[in-house]
Amino acid sequence: MLEDVKSGNIDAIVTWHPDRMYRRPAELEDLIIIVEDHKTEIATVNAGDLDLSTPTGRLVARMLGAIAKYEVEHKQERILRKAEELVAAGKIDNSGHRAFGHDRHFDGEGPRRKITHETVNEWEAKWIGRWADRALEGEKLYSPVMDAIDNGVKTTTGGDFSYQGTRAMLMSARISGRKEHKGVIKGKAVWPAIISSEKSDALRALLGERSEECKAEFGELDATALKYPHSGLLRCTWQVPHVVGQPCSCKKERTQHHKVSTGQRGDKDMAIYTCKKDGGGCGGRTIQIPDLEPLVEKPLFKRLEEVEVADEEDVNDPGRLWRPSSSATRSGRRSWRTNSWTATIRLGRFRT
Repeated sequence: MLEDVKSGNIDAIVTWHPDRMYRRPAELEDLIIIVEDHKTEIATVNAGDLDLSTPTGRLVARMLGAIAKYEVEHKQERILRKAEELVAAGKIDNSGHRAFGHDRHFDGEGPRRKITHETVNEWEAKWIGRWADRALEGEKLYSPVMDAIDNGVKTTTGGDFSYQGTRAMLMSARISGRKEHKGVIKGKAVWPAIISSEKSDALRALLGERSEECKAEFGELDATALKYPHSGLLRCTWQVPHVVGQPCSCKKERTQHHKVSTGQRGDKDMAIYTCKKDGGGCGGRTIQIPDLEPLVEKPLFKRLEEVEVADEEDVNDPGRLWRPSSSATRSGRRSWRTNSWTATIRLGRFRT
């Protein structure tokens, strides 16, 4: 909407209440600048006209904004306190999606129905137990992820399992029938366990240790690096150094390359990779991350399953960096380092 104001497509805004436009003082200050620059009129259903062109109007808007900010913080405080009470009692949180491995049973109908209890989903629990055993046997988490994708196992929201999601599930105390809050186990929960507490503790220790080793070698990744994991790896045929990641700021009238694989139009907040014109690129090539990830992750995971890191004394020898894995040898395939990859991808100590 603000982009439409800036471009001159609209010269007035009608809203239900001022807090539908802003709930933080910083958002209001940005709105004031835009409205002043473009002489935009604002009318609300519950609070009348909002005149941001006068000191009095801005004072009223700032007071309403402060009240809205207080209400948000107060509501958040109540929600957190209720969550802590549920944790202390080991009860089920009525919000969020169903956890993989458990089925919910409800009292009543509609959005306000209450969860009465949970039972084990035997089919999903079978996969959790299988992946937990494989992780404890020393397999990397890429293996369970590929196992899920190859066998058509989906998350409870219908999506594919990811490395991060699989790790979070296996490290969660929930699958052992325990309640957890901010990484600390608070005791036994009311839902049944899928794996034993001992196995869960071993998984948490193992995967936590791997995480610390990764941090020690590569350091902490910032939020931008996590959101755009392929930054620096993608190339446009325009021959620019690299394609960069950024939020999608396109309007609703998307072009064909903004459509996601489900056939729905792209979201304003969807992260994308684009060949930016101000960086010497074409300014037209764009792909959304959900479209890109299946093209990159599946072949990469398969590649990682086929290779092993060479012995320590051979790591610096470019001619002996890779040796074929036992699975690759058995299938008659040899997975040596090649020059066919145009990008360098570091995952742990793997390099292709």
